[in-house]
Amino acid sequence: MRLRRTGIIAGSLALVAVLVGTIPAAAATTTAWATWQPVTGTGGAYTTTVQIAAQPALTATMASDSRAGQIGVISGASTWLSEGTPIGAKYGSSRDQAYLNLRPKADNATSPSTTTYSFATPTPTSGWAFAVGDIDADAVRIRATAPDGHVLTAAELGLQDLFNYCAPGVVGKPSCTGAADDVPTWDETTLTLTGNAAAADTSGSAAWFEPNAAISSLSLIFTRRSGLPVYQTWFASIAQDITGTVTDTGAPASGVALTLTDANGTVVGTTTTAADGTYSFPGFIAADGYTVRVTPPAGKIPTGPTTIAANLSAGDAVADFGLRDIVPVAVSGRVTDTAGTPVAGVAVTIDGQTTTTDADGSYLFDQVSVGTHPATITAPSGYTVDLAPAPVVVPRGSEVPIENVDFRIAENPDLRGTVRSNGAGVAGVTVTAVGPGVRPSRASPTRQGRTPSPASPRATTRSP
Repeated sequence: MRLRRTGIIAGSLALVAVLVGTIPAAAATTTAWATWQPVTGTGGAYTTTVQIAAQPALTATMASDSRAGQIGVISGASTWLSEGTPIGAKYGSSRDQAYLNLRPKADNATSPSTTTYSFATPTPTSGWAFAVGDIDADAVRIRATAPDGHVLTAAELGLQDLFNYCAPGVVGKPSCTGAADDVPTWDETTLTLTGNAAAADTSGSAAWFEPNAAISSLSLIFTRRSGLPVYQTWFASIAQDITGTVTDTGAPASGVALTLTDANGTVVGTTTTAADGTYSFPGFIAADGYTVRVTPPAGKIPTGPTTIAANLSAGDAVADFGLRDIVPVAVSGRVTDTAGTPVAGVAVTIDGQTTTTDADGSYLFDQVSVGTHPATITAPSGYTVDLAPAPVVVPRGSEVPIENVDFRIAENPDLRGTVRSNGAGVAGVTVTAVGPGVRPSRASPTRQGRTPSPASPRATTRSP
């Protein structure tokens, strides 16, 4: 990696926090330097908490075994990273923004201090940075652990530059004196920043990183090489906006609910559209992995996707949604006989609508309203309904067609015969058919004195 070397900052190193400011790149882009709680504890056991970004909240608990003496949260009034430094060019000046000062565990080369930042949720893969300063007569090894347990590589730690914030010509620098070539060296194998070769106590030697992998914990192992070293740590974040419009058949849709989810699957924002159909999620950390979801009002359905991915790592994002009325569903089926043969011309009725089957025995209703509707048919003469479907249920909010609402009809049987007397057919005889289990009524004698057979099914006919 080719690194740019610029000015240095004077004074002892402290752990640096993150500032809130603006950058000229885009009106919706904002930056913030971290806010810190006071350090508590005693030498060898210090703790504090730091908030690096507000939306979604990116916070960490710090624990350090640094020795006492000139440690703690520093105001940033006399030492800062100016807009003329590489990190300040992107995140703005940290003037009057707090940072953290810490020391080694003991003032010898074999007693490094370990300071660990444990993040409440994994960090995003962009949109934030950290810097360490006053690395001159000392060295600091950086160890970051990902949520899956692996230790980040040099490439994943994302070293951006080695610089000196006190060097002559650095715009907006504090009143310190440093040299532009007094910067730490970076060992990609051991992940260690080491100060100048003479281990001399100078001012402004610093480095900054933008990790491109998620981190669960970040440790800084600080070792004295000579003198009474102190080092600084800053954190910073950058935020962008997500905006969009929701329309209903081309017209603005007001009062529509939207939800924002981050890369960890956590809901980090909710809002509703204004009268002109617009909405915004302003000031979210500039990372990828966000998802915007629209919740259509009752009776509406999206004309496109319900969720849209939003990537803020390269700038603001736009997620527009369209809505329309839900069209009640189509219902279709067939009418066949017991042999599976289609029956054409059969009248089918659903939800007060009637249509007839085509040559294939099929029928179709383009729209059937929400609710439960019995489906009925008018069987052709000589047929009865053998199998009918359950009532059609059209669910609210669905446009899925309902198919296979089928009927089966059976042809009615015929009962035929001849009445004879002495081998000749007899006309005018009344024949009555009675169904199984039905007791026949007493019949009057016919002209021939015969009565109907009690075993006959119920039917009446005249013999030929």
